Amino acid sequence: MRAESEYHRVLETTEGPVRPEDKYDLQKQMGFNYRQLIGELIFAMTACRLDISPAIIKLSQYNSNPAKCHYQAAKALCEYLYATREEGIHY
Repeated sequence: MRAESEYHRVLETTEGPVRPEDKYDLQKQMGFNYRQLIGELIFAMTACRLDISPAIIKLSQYNSNPAKCHYQAAKALCEYLYATREEGIHY
């Protein structure tokens, strides 16, 4: 529990890059567009994976200026979805 609260503190206090060039370099380094991925995760959440809603809500707060830790958290969420792809709401 202590590690989880530390992780949340890091997400909340870390500032993203200020210069547009640095933002672009971070996006290029991570290999994906943060806003686009959050949008795709919101679709997955509303369609069949309600269990990821707290994470999506937290990560979407950083759409305007994501730092590297936010990119890593979004990537970890994608890995979680892939690992649990058999779970969810089935119609």
